[in-house]
Amino acid sequence: YIEVGIKKLTITPSAIKVNRKEEKPTVFILGDSTVKSYVFEEAPMCGWGQLLDHLFDLEQINIVNYSAGGRSFKVMNFEGRLNDALLAGKQGDYILLQSGHNDERDTFEEGETARFGRGTTEEMYQRFLEEIYLPTIRIRGMIPVFVTPMTRVNEGVVYDGKFHNSFVNRKFPDVMRQVAAREQIPLIDLNARSVDYINEIGKEGAEAIVLSIEAGETPGKTNSGSFANGNPTGKIDGTHMKEALAKRYARIVAEELYYLTERFEILKPLERTFKEKVRDAIHTNDWSLVYPEICRDVLSGEGAYYRNQIEKMVQL
Repeated sequence: YIEVGIKKLTITPSAIKVNRKEEKPTVFILGDSTVKSYVFEEAPMCGWGQLLDHLFDLEQINIVNYSAGGRSFKVMNFEGRLNDALLAGKQGDYILLQSGHNDERDTFEEGETARFGRGTTEEMYQRFLEEIYLPTIRIRGMIPVFVTPMTRVNEGVVYDGKFHNSFVNRKFPDVMRQVAAREQIPLIDLNARSVDYINEIGKEGAEAIVLSIEAGETPGKTNSGSFANGNPTGKIDGTHMKEALAKRYARIVAEELYYLTERFEILKPLERTFKEKVRDAIHTNDWSLVYPEICRDVLSGEGAYYRNQIEKMVQL
């Protein structure tokens, strides 16, 4: 056989000079299907990361969503999704991290075969944060922000702080909170805020804006197995959401991120990048200029049944 290799490698600096000070900062979002950006054919499924850029002045900042369905912290690392964000970013950029819904899967193998299973234990989840995500993000000179995964909704039942489903019962939001406290990482507690919001709008309001599909509502397939004729089992997918709920979660993330700029000096540059009407909405708690399509009489109760459709129609 013939040995093949590189005998010599010469690296020559480019003649093009880039003024990094003039580059806009970038917020990278790394998460799962509850965060990802969906294409038109996948409607009405929507992730909060798809809507976050609506709240920022894109002349001053870039918002890039690296989220994808089915990802856990383990998978995002093994398949290079974290690495892609690190390579695309620069010193001073931000990475919003949310994971938990797929980490709870009951496949916990470690080692060479671990990449083929999404699940992690609480110990593995913590180890990924402390030994892989935080060190690499910091070495790159980027700034991590934790986002606890939002609650699930299952036929009106709210799951507070942990996940109860057909796989396992794990407390990943608690682990993320503990690591954030020890490492002094900015944390957006979307889990706690989502529980508050779901309880506020009640059973009918919540079931209307998670991925509940009826006949004729969508021509596409959803994660719950629904087609245009609706789900024959009547199942409600309480993990994923329609735009109306994703919009609220994007608002929560923006609010919490804005409040964090007051507490964390490293987040101060973000303060001026919010749209002026968003800053006003945060201060006054009046979001009517940001989301004029939201009709207050369909936020809860029986009137919420077509909330998502009504908001989209008014918006258009």
